[in-house]
Amino acid sequence: MATVIGKRRKAREAALQFLFQEDFLKNRFPPEELPGRFTGFCEYFTIGVVAREYALHLVGEYRARAGQVDSLIEQAATNWRLSRIAAVDRNLFFKLRLNFVSLYYADRSDKRVADFDRRYVAAFGTLPSLYSYRGYDAVKLFAGRVLGGVIGGGDLAAAVNGQDAGLLQMPYNFVQPSPNATHVNDAWGLVQYHDDYTITVK
Repeated sequence: MATVIGKRRKAREAALQFLFQEDFLKNRFPPEELPGRFTGFCEYFTIGVVAREYALHLVGEYRARAGQVDSLIEQAATNWRLSRIAAVDRNLFFKLRLNFVSLYYADRSDKRVADFDRRYVAAFGTLPSLYSYRGYDAVKLFAGRVLGGVIGGGDLAAAVNGQDAGLLQMPYNFVQPSPNATHVNDAWGLVQYHDDYTITVK
């Protein structure tokens, strides 16, 4: 019983985080795309198969009843219309001078990222997700190296590290922890929000 309760708690947490992400990125996708997007989210954050099934159910239930949820919030929020309540107050990131470490971060004020965003919205009608940036970088970073024979015995890390290929996210630094281990990216960056509404990455 304790195990089941633990998985349900994990599922509720995952569902809430996913919905927060969707709101923060202002992405709006057709309902049929939700399972695939949620699977990618769960794989990235290592959510177990059992927990993710229930979490996806919760996300689906919320999406189906979003109007009812909004109505209940309006009833409880005396003298406040729902439109006046900010979904996520992003100003807090700057006011609190939020700092966090990340392996992947795309600065949307960067000219390359802004240009990618414009082309992505024109093509798909929605803002790109972090996975969109990562997929773009993967193709830019690896495709030429693979075609150039890196996979055929060359040094992968030497071929891709330090390359400025017009990437959207932070620089990558692939290392092989041991001779037979898989290459991993260890380029952690410190993302800093400042109270003057600027963002720096170190």
